[in-house]
Amino acid sequence: MLALTWLPCVPALAQEAAGGAIRGTVLDREVEAPLAGVRVVILGSVLETRTGEDGTFLFSRLPAGSYSLAFTKEGYERQVLSGIVVVAGKMADVRASLGIEVVEMEELVVTGGDLALGEEGGLLDIRAEAVAFQDAISADLISKAGASDVAGALKLVVGASITEGKYATVRGLSDRYTGTTLNGVRVPSADPRRRAVQVDLFPTGTLENLSVTKTFTPDLQGEFTGGGVDI
Repeated sequence: MLALTWLPCVPALAQEAAGGAIRGTVLDREVEAPLAGVRVVILGSVLETRTGEDGTFLFSRLPAGSYSLAFTKEGYERQVLSGIVVVAGKMADVRASLGIEVVEMEELVVTGGDLALGEEGGLLDIRAEAVAFQDAISADLISKAGASDVAGALKLVVGASITEGKYATVRGLSDRYTGTTLNGVRVPSADPRRRAVQVDLFPTGTLENLSVTKTFTPDLQGEFTGGGVDI
């Protein structure tokens, strides 16, 4: 006669219970919020994982014993938790908080002086850093050229010209598209029939420099579509 022996079915969960597990949560120390993407490593082994969007992680099927975990994330201080005891068939809960890494640097002192806008050297520095096509002439150059007013000084600027002896034009466009400012403030026209400003009214003896912008940028006046002259 054949004898049959009945063997109970062991669920997979019961098989996993033969080992222990470590479950934990990693928080930002400053705001007490879950921290995602933290690298969690069991020291002395090759086991590692990363926290999810909710800041949690899990190591399962671990042999019973004592473990140490290392937590690292770019921009945060590294933290190590030791003495985490794992018991077979049980879950060990861990809670860690990482603080922002602060790097103290040596004191940096920046010294310098104001640019000499009345000299060619200072204007060259401004032109080199300008985001638009720009040209400028200093009081030194105007004095050497013998120009008595802005109309005469503008003849020294490449791309700028004078019409009727007093209206500035840039890149050959009509003078109505050229704006004129004094220290960055718009200058109105003295002629009620024209928008263009009579630049021959400004003597060069009181000028520090003369700047001509040849392309429009958002920081300029709305009428600077053809170009701009800043006295």
